[in-house]
Amino acid sequence: MHKALLLALVVVFIGCGQQNPVNDNAVKDENAVAMSKTTDKDLKLLFKIGRFGPGEGEFHHPTRIAFDGDLLFVSDFRNNRIQVFDKNGKFRYMFGSTGWGDGQFNRPDGIAADKNQVFVADFYNHRIQVFDKRGKFRFKFGTFGTGDGQFDRPIAIALIEDEIAVVDFGNHRLQFFNEDGKFLRKLGGFGTGDGQFNYPADIALDKDRFYVTDFYNHRVQVFDKKTAKFLFKFGSPGSGDGQFSYPAGISVDGKLIVVTEYLGHRFQIFNLEGKFLSKFGSFGSDIGKFINPEGVFLDDDEVYIADKENHRILNFELPD
Repeated sequence: MHKALLLALVVVFIGCGQQNPVNDNAVKDENAVAMSKTTDKDLKLLFKIGRFGPGEGEFHHPTRIAFDGDLLFVSDFRNNRIQVFDKNGKFRYMFGSTGWGDGQFNRPDGIAADKNQVFVADFYNHRIQVFDKRGKFRFKFGTFGTGDGQFDRPIAIALIEDEIAVVDFGNHRLQFFNEDGKFLRKLGGFGTGDGQFNYPADIALDKDRFYVTDFYNHRVQVFDKKTAKFLFKFGSPGSGDGQFSYPAGISVDGKLIVVTEYLGHRFQIFNLEGKFLSKFGSFGSDIGKFINPEGVFLDDDEVYIADKENHRILNFELPD
């Protein structure tokens, strides 16, 4: 029974949810707010992008977000493409199609961008693809398997100086590569101990550390950025403050940590030591509510949320 439930949750997490077309495409509403459930402060909506569909600015399960300061890159999971918007949510261009060839995807998921390139975790093709900023294919690395440099559903990517960190979901580990995709080292393995994972889901960086959402262990683990030494963890199963119901996405901005909860239908905010500060959201399709939120990007006093089952991206201004 337990194994059956676990498998069912994995299937739901990787994108086999219901279709739920809601909201107008590329709507900006400066007056809309979402109330925090724990404070009397407002979460102000700056813009929202998307509704269900295959067109420009439409999504079928947006899962991950990357922002380079000028452009917002969104993994449009079941449409097998990457959509690109400006910082105000206006559609610019897209790239990718369904398939196994270079530049094609079988469920693009984790995404990261630097000044020159875009890195995409091609989930069911078990590889990482690298593109220029306009979506021209450059190179790829990885195949299916458990060996060094192989993947079982890569789900998230982070750029650590001149290295590429990949969250290897099905192998319960992180792998590190040089900028050409050559394997360097790995971290983790299945388990509940410190430095072990039960389906790691996302990774985020600050100056000295990296943070990993440990999906089925209902926690966040924190490691030294240079040595990958385990430092501390926070979170436990539950719906209380500081607890998690399947933590999915994570983002850090040097002051705060934001974590989305896949089955908690909310996001929580912590300080850099993992102390709970506030939470926002509940189940639903109204503004300020979410259904299976995944990707998150924190940019100073703004937060971007990939509201997966509502097929939209939401940009909020955080309260002081």
